[in-house]
Amino acid sequence: MFELIVGNKKKIFKFFNFLLLISFIWIIFINSSYFFEKIIFGNHEHFFDLKLVHNSFIETLNGKNTYEIYPPYYDQPTTSLPPHFLLIFKNLGNTDWLIFVKYFIFLQILSYILLFYYSYKLFPLEKIKYLYPFMYFFGFNFSLGLGGTVVGNIAIILYSIVSLGIVYLFRKKILIFNFLIFLVALFKFYFLLFYFLPVFLYGIKYIKSIFIFIALLILINFISYNNNPELFKSWLDLLEIQTARNSYNPWIGSDITQAFASVSWKIGTFFNIDIYPKAWVSNSFYFTITAIIFSSIFFIYNPKYRNTKDLDQNLTILSFGLLTIFLLYPRLMIYDFFVIIPAYYFLVIKINFFENKNKNFFSKFILLFIFLCVQDTHSGLCSFALLFFLILFAEYKKRNPLKLMR
Repeated sequence: MFELIVGNKKKIFKFFNFLLLISFIWIIFINSSYFFEKIIFGNHEHFFDLKLVHNSFIETLNGKNTYEIYPPYYDQPTTSLPPHFLLIFKNLGNTDWLIFVKYFIFLQILSYILLFYYSYKLFPLEKIKYLYPFMYFFGFNFSLGLGGTVVGNIAIILYSIVSLGIVYLFRKKILIFNFLIFLVALFKFYFLLFYFLPVFLYGIKYIKSIFIFIALLILINFISYNNNPELFKSWLDLLEIQTARNSYNPWIGSDITQAFASVSWKIGTFFNIDIYPKAWVSNSFYFTITAIIFSSIFFIYNPKYRNTKDLDQNLTILSFGLLTIFLLYPRLMIYDFFVIIPAYYFLVIKINFFENKNKNFFSKFILLFIFLCVQDTHSGLCSFALLFFLILFAEYKKRNPLKLMR
C-alpha cells in the first residue's frame, strides 16, 4: 500500500494516511475526468500560450510591435518574452504552425525526462516512486502537468533547465549552475532568484561569479534597448500592465505581495474603504520582506556552521532554499511548481516538527493535504508559508529541523 506519510504504524496514523491517499486519488480522478471531458474532447483551444509565442514571431518578422496593447488590455493576450528573444528566433515565424507544435512537444518530452531525472536523482522518493508522477500530471487542478502540456506554456522547458542546473549545483559544479540560470533568466529575469542557492549552500564567496552573469544579462538588455528603444519600451510597458497590483488583474499570480494587497483590500471592503495598496507600497512590502527573509535564513543556516561536504545536509538545505525562493516568488503561478514538488515532499517527510508524535504526524498530514488535495490557486503559497514557518518555529524551539551542526 502507498503511504504518503511514512513510518507510522498505529491505527489512527494508518487511517489518516489512507484518508490522505484516498483524497489525493479522488483529486486525480476528478481532474483527469475534467481534463479529458473539457480539454481533450471539449471546445478548449489547445496550445493557446504557444500560439501567442508563434504569433509574436510572425509579427516581429513582419516588423510589427507585438507588445502594443490598448485598454482594457485583458482581451488582447500577447507574449511577454523579451525583445532579444523575439529578434533572435523570429525566423521561427516562417515555420508552419503544426510543425512548430511538434517541435514544442519534442522539447516538452525532453523537459519531463529532465524533471523526473532531477526528482529521482536527488530526492528519496522510493516509497512513492509510482505515485509521484501523478503529482505532476493530475494534481494541482491538473494545471501543472497535463493542463500545462496542452496549453503550451514554455515554463516546463525553462524549469527543466533549472532542474538540470540544480543537479549540477548539488555536485558543486557551480559555474555550470550559474550559466544555466543565466540562460533561463534571458527569458524571464526573475529566475535570477535562483542565484540565492549557491550562496546559501556553499557560502558568500561564490557571489563573484553570480555578479558576472548578472552583469552580462544587464549588458544584453542594454544592447537590446539600443538596438530598438521603442520595442524595448513597449515590452517594459507590457510588463508594467501585467504586474499592476489591482484586484482585477488576471495576470498577477498569487504571490505574497498579492496576498498582502488582497488582505488589505478585503479589510478595506469590510469597512467600506478603498485601501487597495498603491504599487510603490506593494513593491516596498515585497522588497523589504524578501531582504529580511533571505538575509535572516542565510545567517541562521550559514555554511560556515556546517560541513558543506555532507550530502544529506546539502540536500536538506537545498530543499529549504528552494522553499524560500518559491515562498518569495514574484507572480507565483501553478506553472512554477515543477522543481519545488519533490523538495516540498522531502522536507515534510524528513522533518520532525514536534516531539509529540501525534502533533508531528498531523502537521505533516495538514501540509500534504493543503499541497495535494486543496484545489485552489492560493493553496501552493499557503502550504509553502505554513511549512516555512513551522521550520522556523522548530528552530526557535531548538529542534534543529534541518539538523545542522552549529
